[in-house]
Amino acid sequence: MKKALFNLFFLLLAAASAVAKPASTPAVPDSVARYRATVDSIQGTLHYQTGHLTLPGGIGELTVPAGYRYLDSAQSRRVLTTFWHNPRGNSLGMLFPKDKGPLDDNSWAYVIQYDDMGYVKDDDADDIDYADLLADMQKDLEEENPEREKAGFETVHLMGWGANP
Repeated sequence: MKKALFNLFFLLLAAASAVAKPASTPAVPDSVARYRATVDSIQGTLHYQTGHLTLPGGIGELTVPAGYRYLDSAQSRRVLTTFWHNPRGNSLGMLFPKDKGPLDDNSWAYVIQYDDMGYVKDDDADDIDYADLLADMQKDLEEENPEREKAGFETVHLMGWGANP
């Protein structure tokens, strides 16, 4: 009797599995592809400029070098604060390599800033020791880093001149 019940159990189990259709497994989205699509979508909202342009406030003019593209002041502020999590600051714009956006791996940019500390005549500029000026700027920045860390931001370091003055 036990053997008959045992056989009946397996027979019912086999019948049930034959009748039941396997549920289709929903496709699992590729998280890398989804992330890439999101990044591309966000970066697609940025509007770059090339060629010759006037900087905000008429402070100066810029000819965007070959291989780069310019992002205006408002969009740069969004990149610096929202995407890159920097504290608020002033920027006249940013220069990005033509093949990199702010959310790409190993992304970087030149941040264009202006400090209205006064006009330096060309004759006076000839007397400035730019190595000393760079050293002073690096020292000042290093002294500000503990405050940045306290505020929850990463430290920053001035590596050198983009082009010698």
